Amino acid sequence: MAEEENKNEQNTPPVLKTLGDYLTRDKERAALKLILIPQYISELEADARLRDYFKDYNPASVTAFIKHYATLKAEWMTDDTQYAEWNESYALHWETEAMQRLQEIQQKKLFDIQCQWRAEKMELPDVFITSDFNSWGYVNILNCPFLPPITEEEVDLYILYMRSGNFEDEQELFSGGWQDYEGIKEAYQTENENRNFPEWYDFYNGRKGAGVYMLLPDLRGPKEEEYIQLAREEHHRNIKASMDAKQDKRPSIFGFPDTQTPFIVSTFEDKQSQAFYKLYKENRFAIENDEDDDDDEDDDDMSDDFIGFNIESIMHDLERAPETISVKANPDFREALKEAWDKYYIEKTAEAMPLAYEHYMLRIQTGLAFEVSNMESWKSVLDLHRNTILRGRELKGEPRNFDF
Repeated sequence: MAEEENKNEQNTPPVLKTLGDYLTRDKERAALKLILIPQYISELEADARLRDYFKDYNPASVTAFIKHYATLKAEWMTDDTQYAEWNESYALHWETEAMQRLQEIQQKKLFDIQCQWRAEKMELPDVFITSDFNSWGYVNILNCPFLPPITEEEVDLYILYMRSGNFEDEQELFSGGWQDYEGIKEAYQTENENRNFPEWYDFYNGRKGAGVYMLLPDLRGPKEEEYIQLAREEHHRNIKASMDAKQDKRPSIFGFPDTQTPFIVSTFEDKQSQAFYKLYKENRFAIENDEDDDDDEDDDDMSDDFIGFNIESIMHDLERAPETISVKANPDFREALKEAWDKYYIEKTAEAMPLAYEHYMLRIQTGLAFEVSNMESWKSVLDLHRNTILRGRELKGEPRNFDF
């Protein structure tokens, strides 16, 4: 009887998790991290062993490191390795890519709103300074409260753009991003720009008549810059005045690369935390390094850099594709492979857009926020920008608020 029960258990297919299961898990993880981060900060500050270890480092850097470490620990202690495996499946790869493209729809709408806000044509309850747009754009675009949800019409328009022949798969590395107001506006208005005008913005403007927003004046930016300059000048005076004061000569504990986190985990954490950290590192940051290439220049890699793409990466992607991908004749086989992969990428991502949109709307309708990363770091930067402007207001004899 027992053998029969064991056989039935072995023949029972595993219960597959649905997207809803993972959305629920995301929400639970986010709530748990909000509890764990302050708890870990308190534990780190109360640990006598760590206090003794930290005494040799600059106190300000220790405070910043403790916050960083607690946030990272909350991440690895709640990490769902099953989700990582689920998300790596080939079918969901294209949905993930499509979800990134949905974000670009919102980026354009946010940029148009930024143009209107800078021209003082509208007010937004969640925006106080121009840097707020960068914050929403870089890390939290899908949760932006004043952007209307994506529509099916907008998804169809983006798919049309992908197949237009002018599709741009990413912004240039040092372009400044989707909300780079000064750079994008310069690219639109002049031929001496330092960056490109996004192809998606150009396509959208042509179909929706939104180019008019590019003609609006920037009234808010110069006002902020005046306050920033006043605060910056005060900061420089304070630095000069304190040059002869006694300085804390102890080194900073919080630097790049972060070598302290692995050491503290292995030295001060318990076995369970160490195990979870190991899994987290294996699932999130595992990078294959070819030690033989550390000291040698590879001619193929140099050629790839010269032509603007990595042929080995493209060949790897083509090899993984389950479908047969046709490659057109070309004197340069690398260009031929890249062209074939680009076409394949566009079609597979376009095909996945409706499903990604369906899952996007599921979150919108259920009120489940989209998960973000590095929000704490961006909040710190944003707070610094806000306080700088507020200090400039004070130095000019004006109220410490954003009503200007």
